[in-house]
Amino acid sequence: MVKIERLIEVNIVHPSLNVHGGAEFICLEMIKICKKNNYKVNLFTLDKIDFKRISRSYGDYIQPDSHFYYIDEQINHNASILKLFYLTYLYVKLLLLSKKKYTAVTINNFGDVLPIIADFSYIHSIPLFSLYKNKKQNPYQIRHWNITSKLYFMTFFLLKNIFRLSNIITNSKYNSQIIKSSISKNSLIINPPIKKHIGEIDFVDRKKMILTVSRISKMKNLKIIPHIASQVRGKSYFAILGGTHAYSAEVINDISRLAIEYGISNKIRILRNPKRSMIEDAYSTASIYLSTQPTEAFGMAIVEAVIRDCVPLIPRMGGPWIDLLEEKQGWFGFGYSSALQAALFIQLLLSNEDMRQRISKRAKIKAASYDSMIFHTKMIKLLHHCDL
Repeated sequence: MVKIERLIEVNIVHPSLNVHGGAEFICLEMIKICKKNNYKVNLFTLDKIDFKRISRSYGDYIQPDSHFYYIDEQINHNASILKLFYLTYLYVKLLLLSKKKYTAVTINNFGDVLPIIADFSYIHSIPLFSLYKNKKQNPYQIRHWNITSKLYFMTFFLLKNIFRLSNIITNSKYNSQIIKSSISKNSLIINPPIKKHIGEIDFVDRKKMILTVSRISKMKNLKIIPHIASQVRGKSYFAILGGTHAYSAEVINDISRLAIEYGISNKIRILRNPKRSMIEDAYSTASIYLSTQPTEAFGMAIVEAVIRDCVPLIPRMGGPWIDLLEEKQGWFGFGYSSALQAALFIQLLLSNEDMRQRISKRAKIKAASYDSMIFHTKMIKLLHHCDL
């Protein structure tokens, strides 16, 4: 007799797929993995999903079997304190709703803020609850943080006592250490899936472009790019490719203003909401990948650039410095502590192509450990373990 395995439904909860970043890509990959392994997938979000925009940003994707949401229009991320706490209330309701089906495994794909109720919570960024001992930091650029932080920590500790903490999944050793020190809880490290380039890579003009692929947001610290570019000699230029939202216009205006002040407007190019094919072309053209966020927990775009032969230049702190570069200067890439230091490393790499290629090859071998199939295998093992 053929044994028929019991089909488990998977409930995936995420605030919104209308902001196109790494966490949203992982959410789509989770749906794909589950569907390909015959799990029924129910997706829970706060707002209605614009699937046409998802196709533009991520290419092919697989839709869930069902989609539940509360709000018809897209969430305004430039929200007031009251609106933020209303959205938090709705998100807790979503988590509780997703747990009503006892046959389903529930994954909270936004454990960064509230890793509760669900069976598993995936934490992508430095978790907000880890800032309790250093309330002055505001990496999420939340408005009125001096007030909001007090309300958030009160809410978090209250809900943590009412509901159980989830089993924690996170994306890096760096983040795992932060979680452990914050809430005394071990986490399972599952590195994010990295898209590999299909076909031949075009090496046109690799010496000239320094690339940054990032959501255009205050928390990404993109304003440092004009400061760096102003100190790099020669014909090189800096390209910023990224999705936009409510705060993006202010960030772009700040970058443009600084570029004009430094007289380097011709050295900085910004492409808003690029198609995936445009990002692939940029990876294949760039010589150096510049990351700007000091509190980056993993940095999927950094690894994507590395496997396409870019040399990573990253802040000398955070997940990429610890996990990808292994805190080694000049071996898999370079870590910088100031705009001047970043400019000097760029100058060094652009003036020595042999060295750039040697570092690139070592980094590419290192990045192979982040293959998307490893992510797929670990996630399916996790689900199969629940299906016993």
